[in-house]
Amino acid sequence: MVYLRYALKVMTKTEMLFKEWLLRNGYPEEGIRYNRKGSPDFILHDGRKVEVKRPVMGYMYFTRKQWSSLSDDVEVAVMHEDQPEPLAIVPFRKVREAYEKGGILEHGKMRFRVVVEPADKAILMIKCTEQTRQAFRLFYVKGGYKNMEEALIDLLKKANAWPTRMVF
Repeated sequence: MVYLRYALKVMTKTEMLFKEWLLRNGYPEEGIRYNRKGSPDFILHDGRKVEVKRPVMGYMYFTRKQWSSLSDDVEVAVMHEDQPEPLAIVPFRKVREAYEKGGILEHGKMRFRVVVEPADKAILMIKCTEQTRQAFRLFYVKGGYKNMEEALIDLLKKANAWPTRMVF
């Protein structure tokens, strides 16, 4: 007997905020379908498809799987966790074109660097306090590292946790 397992997505805070925004803007609850199995995040009763993205320090990250599953008829809603309205709603076609032309998406006064996860690497996002972020940034700058991955590897080596497995 073969069992197929897949993880269902859990709605993020930014996705919840976007859903609340849709409800405030006239979409009925039954007209909003959250896509728990992939991208785009929302499929609406009027045919709109929306992927919700939270920019992190001016970057908009996509996994390789997300990127390949999105089509030109999808819209990308850019949401911050502390704002009830989207910062922008941009056609994915424009996001893709920006990525192909160097990775900078400009929308009004906003600029985002579009990053697609490389096939051989994973993107790690760590939530931490501002104090911890500043301390790591200082470690990175003062250490003269080429990139943050190199700095993180060095930090893990100093903690005697590289390349051994760490269990939290």
